[in-house]
Amino acid sequence: MARDELVSLLAKFVNMNSDVVDVQWDRRMSPRLLLNTYSENFEDQKKVAHYFLLVSSVLEDAVVGFSENARMLLIQLHKAFGNRLFEIVKPHLFEEKIRLCKFYWTLGTHKEMISQILTSVNKFVKIKAEKNLIKYSQKFSKPKYFVEDLAQNVERMSTFYKDKAWVYMRWMVRPHPDLEIFKHFSPEDLYVPLTENNANVAASLGLINSVRLFLWKNDNAAKARVRITSFAKQLYPKDPSKVDYPFFLLGRWLQKKPLNKNTLKEALQFFEHIHGVTGQPQAYYKA
Repeated sequence: MARDELVSLLAKFVNMNSDVVDVQWDRRMSPRLLLNTYSENFEDQKKVAHYFLLVSSVLEDAVVGFSENARMLLIQLHKAFGNRLFEIVKPHLFEEKIRLCKFYWTLGTHKEMISQILTSVNKFVKIKAEKNLIKYSQKFSKPKYFVEDLAQNVERMSTFYKDKAWVYMRWMVRPHPDLEIFKHFSPEDLYVPLTENNANVAASLGLINSVRLFLWKNDNAAKARVRITSFAKQLYPKDPSKVDYPFFLLGRWLQKKPLNKNTLKEALQFFEHIHGVTGQPQAYYKA
């Protein structure tokens, strides 16, 4: 198979899906968020930056099960606590409400960690960021320095969970359909997060050799993140993380399938055909 043909199909897929809003604030989905993600009001933006740091901190299969659960969980907690959601630093208060969620048993195997992770975010924002993540972010000249700071201060965002911080940076830095709240950072300086779904795409392309758990340990994750980002920069030099959400969608489809170029090509051709029939990107139907 000609590499140029595969890369061309992949670029079409990314372009088709890169203008689709993230599942975490997609207004087509129910339940609806209780805050305006695209508000131009500074106080609203501070709240949005805090809210989605909470979301990204638990965004992990082992913790919440799957991405839609992260969305539902934070909406449920926001409904239960109102703006007190951002002030709670005692895990048992979260735990009581989490156990009442109808989808509790679909959360991840480490769901008991959720309350501790959320309170670690609130403590960080309250004490170190002085309740203003936008101002705090301006201490750092590049996203990578803020990511390192989050790894030191937020539980479950360090070591091989650091890619959750890179997901958060994509949300906060890129323009629409992302939120572009940290305006002093450049999308050019973002890394493509090494999430499990993105790793599926990277393995299918031959950028990495495996998607087993050891990939996220030691220096393996950093090296793989650089490889994926370098590939993305060949397509989008000024905006490599443009591929992140499309790769998330594509990687979910590739789960439990052989991860090779032939399978990837078949998937991309299928999506191109469906788009031709429906006129809708992949995100608008079940993957």
